[in-house]
Amino acid sequence: MNKRTTRGLLAFILSLVMIFSSFSLVFANEIAVDDAAMPAGGLSIQGSRVSTNYTVSFAIMPDGSLWGWGQNFDGRLGDGTTIDRRSPVKIMDNVVAVSSGLFHTMAITTDGSLWGWGGNSSGQLGDGTTINRHSPVKIADNVAMVSAGMSHTVAITSDGNLWTWGNNWWGQLGDGTNIDRHSPVHIAGNVASVSAGFYHTMAITTDTTLWGWGNNSHGQIGDGTTIDRNSPTLITNGVTSVSAGHHHTMAITTDTALWGWGWNWQGQLGDGTYTDRHTPTFITNGMISVSAGSSHTMAIDVNSTLWGWGSNVNGQIGIGAFGDWNIPISRPVQIMDNVAEVSAGSRSTVGHTIAITLDGCLWGWGHNTHGQATGNVSAMNQNRPVLIRCHDDGKMLQLQHNRVSAGHAHSLEIRPDGTLWAWGSNSHGQIGDGTIISRLSPVQIMDNMAAVSTSNTHTMAIDNNGILWGWGNNSSGQLGDGTTMRRLSPVQIMDNVVAVSAGAGHTVTITKYEHI
Repeated sequence: MNKRTTRGLLAFILSLVMIFSSFSLVFANEIAVDDAAMPAGGLSIQGSRVSTNYTVSFAIMPDGSLWGWGQNFDGRLGDGTTIDRRSPVKIMDNVVAVSSGLFHTMAITTDGSLWGWGGNSSGQLGDGTTINRHSPVKIADNVAMVSAGMSHTVAITSDGNLWTWGNNWWGQLGDGTNIDRHSPVHIAGNVASVSAGFYHTMAITTDTTLWGWGNNSHGQIGDGTTIDRNSPTLITNGVTSVSAGHHHTMAITTDTALWGWGWNWQGQLGDGTYTDRHTPTFITNGMISVSAGSSHTMAIDVNSTLWGWGSNVNGQIGIGAFGDWNIPISRPVQIMDNVAEVSAGSRSTVGHTIAITLDGCLWGWGHNTHGQATGNVSAMNQNRPVLIRCHDDGKMLQLQHNRVSAGHAHSLEIRPDGTLWAWGSNSHGQIGDGTIISRLSPVQIMDNMAAVSTSNTHTMAIDNNGILWGWGNNSSGQLGDGTTMRRLSPVQIMDNVVAVSAGAGHTVTITKYEHI
């Protein structure tokens, strides 16, 4: 970690308590743009339906419901608790845009209301306090776009005015100072789009001019220097989309050309090198959307094909485990087709990615210690896209994980009709057919099953009613039936179970109340 990053983290922890900042405070050197460029009737609400950062993920489904999962320290999921969620939980309805910072989250509802929750030590929620919020709190009205940085927030109202608040150690608020703000302060008018990085901010005005400010230690602002800026600085023209990552920036111009600049130590710019760039550098053509994470980048082309590059140490690019799959990739590689939206998570080389395909299905991959990538209880990192959920008839449907499980020398499968089948070694009754006879072909064990997990010589399974069953070796009490007796057929263990994992001689479960 370099000195500048350390300085920023210290500022995040030890941010000063400032007085309430007026909504009418106007930055004296406001970005000058022709008022006529503002669309008639103001800006429509815009933003992302998926957002990832650090160890959390959020997705808005077609019915407007917002779902979140992953680590919940500081209440960043917004479900009213600080309990980690390894499966998606519903947060609120009627949501059209969401953006997650390092410890806080911001969302816009259909009526243009802005809501915030999570960590608030620097006033990044904008509610005039530094109190953490575990549930959504209303911040403002008539908001068209919002972007959450590490510990600051930027938003555009429907009239094209840009407002910022939160940590300002590096000048990332753009108000000409380095003073934290606990309530929104006005920065500029005629702004069409904005993106908050970890310590820097990028904005596009209605005439497609790109501006940048904040931390510039790696040239991420793009003005040709490494000098921090605490007020908007002109970068280039003809820009339609911008994404500010940890210490790098990606932008798309009117001709669909993709450009990148800033930190490039993991090849996250995609220019084929690992050299930092202090001014916009051409990457490729034909892109319509881009998301800059910490040290990897994801982009969607005009054919809805998803591309990725940069750090892949946790599989966050999604290229799979072939060859040296975890080495940095300095050029765009094709990941999957028919992608509508993508979000690249960030935290140093630790990263994950969430995407929505054109059919409305949600996918995830990469770092998964808190379930943030795949939305299930597995803590394993995923180096290829994993299907999380699909939307159907207004309902959020949980895809059925753990449909197959391989033990030491036996296997089990749940078929589409819910029947459980098993085969292989049966020396301890781990197949569950009432015998200790090994089976060379599948035999049916149970009906109406939802999930199965097996280990060396015992098996655990959950039926569609949430009832947990166990059978096989029980010498260490791993079945959980209060005995150490071997069971050759399934015995009922407990109710209200949503997940189970069988270890070598022990078992762990999660109930619907999130108890382990």
